[in-house]
Amino acid sequence: MARTYDNYADLITFTRASSGTALRPISYGDELVTNGTFDTGVSGWDTAGTGTGTWAVTSGSVQCTGATSFSNYFNQPITCVVGRLYIASVDVTSQGTADTYLGVGNSIVDRVVADIYDGNNANGFYSVTFVATQTTHYIVAQAFAGTSDALDNISIKEVLFDQPNGTLTLFNHPTNIPRIEYDSDGNRLGLLVEESRTNLLTYSEDFTDASWTKVRTGTLAIDATGPDGQTSAVTFVDDGGGGASTVNIQNNVTVSTNTTYTASIFAKADQLDSILVYAVNFTTPSDNGYYFNLSNGTYTAYSGTPDMTPLIQDVGNGWYRCSITFTTGASDTAGSIRFFVADGASPTVDRDGTSSILIYGAQFEQGSFPTSYIPTSGSTATRSADVASIGVSEFGYNQSEGTVVVDVSSIKGSVVSALGDGTFTNDLRFGVNGSNIARGTGSGFTKTVTSGGYDGEAVKIAIGIDEDNYYSAKNGVGAGVVDTSSSLPPNPVSLYIGKDYGFYLNGHIKSLRYIPRRLTNAQIEAITS
Repeated sequence: MARTYDNYADLITFTRASSGTALRPISYGDELVTNGTFDTGVSGWDTAGTGTGTWAVTSGSVQCTGATSFSNYFNQPITCVVGRLYIASVDVTSQGTADTYLGVGNSIVDRVVADIYDGNNANGFYSVTFVATQTTHYIVAQAFAGTSDALDNISIKEVLFDQPNGTLTLFNHPTNIPRIEYDSDGNRLGLLVEESRTNLLTYSEDFTDASWTKVRTGTLAIDATGPDGQTSAVTFVDDGGGGASTVNIQNNVTVSTNTTYTASIFAKADQLDSILVYAVNFTTPSDNGYYFNLSNGTYTAYSGTPDMTPLIQDVGNGWYRCSITFTTGASDTAGSIRFFVADGASPTVDRDGTSSILIYGAQFEQGSFPTSYIPTSGSTATRSADVASIGVSEFGYNQSEGTVVVDVSSIKGSVVSALGDGTFTNDLRFGVNGSNIARGTGSGFTKTVTSGGYDGEAVKIAIGIDEDNYYSAKNGVGAGVVDTSSSLPPNPVSLYIGKDYGFYLNGHIKSLRYIPRRLTNAQIEAITS
């Protein structure tokens, strides 16, 4: 009897020990907070705790005044569905003198589920996502001695993925939530599976921080809508000092010798439509970079033929992600990454206070291609690897023979899937590199190498396996080799998706099918056409 599942999440075992961003249609459910705009005073809210302060509405925001050293709580119960994802947010409209917090908790006096706003920070919009663990959570504001910061537009809504009315958003998925990614036109790419990477820049969005050296720039305030759909982007503009000159920001980075790195940033046209991404103070590459056109998605070398690889990716709503990849020299231990406001293919702009583009999300990572954006705020941050698999007991695995069919795309070809127990010696790996569709090694079965793999493009591949009878095809074309000396993987536990041992797809699995018989060579070619 066939097994029936409501969706892929019921079938796939998935983990990622950190958050992870991906471009995805996002929409939101109904507002769950009563009177979060405080249009009717503090109705719908309760005061608890032992403090003596008073919560009241002033100029449209709620604030606690007269607090003593005791905590003063302001809260409201929220009805949730266990296991679903929610977003909680607040606008902080003015600063007070008391430590002020807002979060989601399991009672009227805790914030153990998620912190939205933590302490006396700057005015602005703050949000956090959380997965409901019980049917009733509480939205809790807390103020200590003094006058609290002023809060407005307190909100909790369910996050809805992949709905027809969703807005394409660079969304930061919480721990252990799979990322189904879409391209800039709204076409589904599939499950994103990536290796672990670290953003080595400590402030990826706050370009006012001292880690960023500013040269003839404006204030660099967060004042525009970013690709995440929030007010998170910066107007990167000249200082209005007059004349014509270069306008740039720079971050100094520590590197290892003879190591490949990728620098990237999201950018959008404003008054100007180009950005220059530039590596400086390295022996290799010597000072050089690429202009990226934010109107047509093209790039041009700053000078000559830079010893680096450029890439521009359309992420929708006029935003592009622009990156350069390069390998450091034998004596390089440090250098700098610079971003320039550019006028076409020129770094010189008029300093009239209007020469501007929008920027968001800078990243510097060790690796030969850019991976998904990793936000940072005060320290480096690491995105954990995506690990997805299906137990062979879940789909009627046939130990004697079978066929695996995969629709896949990747920025860098690697493992598409693997069948085995997760060890290097006992797994059959599909799509290991650009010249192999299938390979297996181990004491339990013979190594198999079949020609005709892929590297980077969107493809459909299939591999039929049987004792001493392997055959593979890509996009309707057979590999031309029938392997007659290969045994089957011994005692497989799972079909791994985009991963095996230390190898990762770094791309998207659009679909994955298992057929419990070895199709004929002609059928394998036909099923991939």
